[in-house]
Amino acid sequence: MKLNLEQIERITTGAVRIKEENGLFSFSRFTTEQENLYKITNQDFYNKTFSTAGIKFSFRTDSRNLLIKFRTSVSSSRKYFSVDVFVNDSPIGYIDNFSDKELAQNYTQQEFLLGEFSKKIELGYGEKECAYIFLGLSKR
Repeated sequence: MKLNLEQIERITTGAVRIKEENGLFSFSRFTTEQENLYKITNQDFYNKTFSTAGIKFSFRTDSRNLLIKFRTSVSSSRKYFSVDVFVNDSPIGYIDNFSDKELAQNYTQQEFLLGEFSKKIELGYGEKECAYIFLGLSKR
C-alpha cells in the first residue's frame, strides 16, 4: 500500500510541514520563519534545517513487511544517516549508509554515499505497532 499525503500526515511526528511534489514527500522540522532566521544568521545552520533527523512515523499494521524508499541529499555537515525500524517497541531493522564502511575516528567528516535508498524489512505476523525514525538523515 502506498500512502498519500493525508495518511503520511496522520502517522508523522516531529515535522511541522509535509509537502508532496511529483510523488515525493518532503518533511520540515522548522517553520518557514525559523528557517529564514537561520538563513540570515548562519548558512550551515540554515542547511541543517532541512535535515529530517528525529522525524518519526508510527502506525498499526498487519502487513508482514515494510518497504522503505527515500532520497537523500546534502543538508548538513554530516552525510551519514540511519532509519531505524521498530515493531512493538523493539528494534527489528534499519537502513543506513555507513554500516558497510570502516569508520574513521572522526567519522563526522567522512564522506558517505547519498542518493536513493530502499529496503524491504520483514515485520512478522499479526497486528503490530510499527515505527521508524530518521536519525541524522540529510534530506531535502
